[in-house]
Amino acid sequence: MSRVLAAGALALIVLGALAASGRAALLRYALVVGVNQGRDAGGEVYEPALEHAERDALRLRDALIERSGFGTGPRTVALIGATRVSLHAAIEELAARVAEDKRQFPAAKVLFAFFYSGHGVADNVLLADGPMSAAELTRALDRVRADLRLGVVDACESASLAGGRLTQKGMRPVPGADLARALPEEALNAEGNIWFFSSSAGEPSFEDPELGGVFTHFFVEALSRAPRDRNQAASLDAIWEYARRKTVSLTHALGRPQSPLRVTNTMSTAPLWFAWDWGRATTLVVGPAVHGRVALYYGGDLLVTFDKAPGVTVERAVYPGRAEVVVQQPDGARERQSIELRRGARVLLEPEPTVRAHAPFGFGVHRLAPKGNAHERWGIAVEREATTVALGPALRAVFAGERRLAPRLGAAVELRVDHGPWVVALTGGLGIDSGDFEAWGYEVRGLQVALSGGGSFDLSWARVTPLLRLGAGHAWQTFDDQAERRGWVFEAGAGVAMAIPLGEVFALTLGLDAGLGRAKGIAAGAGYGWRGSGAGDVGLLFRFR
Repeated sequence: MSRVLAAGALALIVLGALAASGRAALLRYALVVGVNQGRDAGGEVYEPALEHAERDALRLRDALIERSGFGTGPRTVALIGATRVSLHAAIEELAARVAEDKRQFPAAKVLFAFFYSGHGVADNVLLADGPMSAAELTRALDRVRADLRLGVVDACESASLAGGRLTQKGMRPVPGADLARALPEEALNAEGNIWFFSSSAGEPSFEDPELGGVFTHFFVEALSRAPRDRNQAASLDAIWEYARRKTVSLTHALGRPQSPLRVTNTMSTAPLWFAWDWGRATTLVVGPAVHGRVALYYGGDLLVTFDKAPGVTVERAVYPGRAEVVVQQPDGARERQSIELRRGARVLLEPEPTVRAHAPFGFGVHRLAPKGNAHERWGIAVEREATTVALGPALRAVFAGERRLAPRLGAAVELRVDHGPWVVALTGGLGIDSGDFEAWGYEVRGLQVALSGGGSFDLSWARVTPLLRLGAGHAWQTFDDQAERRGWVFEAGAGVAMAIPLGEVFALTLGLDAGLGRAKGIAAGAGYGWRGSGAGDVGLLFRFR
């Protein structure tokens, strides 16, 4: 529902205000609750049930992580179909997480935001197993020790957009702002609080079968369409005005007016930036030698944190831009270094001199060595598309298809060239085959060459390449009576190849393909014909460039 997005705006407002005013870094935590079917005091499902509250809660959770620097995993939690027990448990877990993080970052401020999307009756929000009063909810949230505590409840009756016009679904309208007035005075009017509501007093909020909550839809749309500044950032005012104007325009045109309401209590007058076009568009790769809590500060604001265990490589999606990376080790030692995170890049971070000298196939590593600064001990490198060349032996076996004048077993040398996702491989070698029948037998030897290529995608442990293959060869056949004959072989097919790195230099390759081949039959008088076949190969590559 719409006030969930209001809560998102509130959280991002405070985030933007702190960044603009140069205050201490902010650790962000959110609990997002969505309940479609709430129950009243009698245990009955409150009708009509909502359709989009839970979906909207998930969309908000993802937007907070992607666009506004809220923490991933246990730091930004979506609780769907919440009960009293699950809600209290989630609050306790977040309280413990906040306490632990404060021990790691004692100078940082804490923002805790709570969002509820569902039904509201009088001064209660309806959970999946019954009502909870606004006062009780506030007391529960107080268990999280936060410098900034944000609570926005989207608890309004449901209406729907159907048949081209807005209609109410047999509800008893309870204006959305009425529930907010039931909150304790200090929860609503304390300095630093900003509230967005999807409708004003006396108005219901509406749902649309496809869009979801009307205000929610336009708020999310505003994140990408509201006017930007030169840094591709949208201010709170621009986002709010876009969502408000679109909501008013649609609902008034359909004869069911809904006018969003904003309540602000903040001393800041600077622009509040909270929506960026780029999102988490850079990959940070942290090597095995780094361990502890990794934190990234952008302009003094803490936007990314995660825990890193020793002995493993961890990849995280982070925001592009100039950042300061801080690693706080379990013994309390802290290492800091500035780093430039380019959009779309993979940036490697390991202690000197263990930063990887090699990137995956198709990528090179550009090392960024500190210049005259003995205090910067981190090795930083950027992976970028480059040409890599590898060479090695391979074995190939044809395991399907009618016999023909062509080798069925072969040994070859493969030359492979990768550039970014693209792969081209050239193989050449020798092959053999033989057969014995009641009246005669034969042996085949041949020369083979093949060209294959395709586009790859990288898994955490291998590079996979769907490919096309073209091959040609020349074979000669010797019968038991020493008679000989020769023939050409042409092949075309498609398949998949996999390269599995074995350390920094070597890689194991596996492949399967199938297709058609034109060759002579194995009998002495047989002519050329097309025959189907399948094959598999295995090899070992040495990457030397």
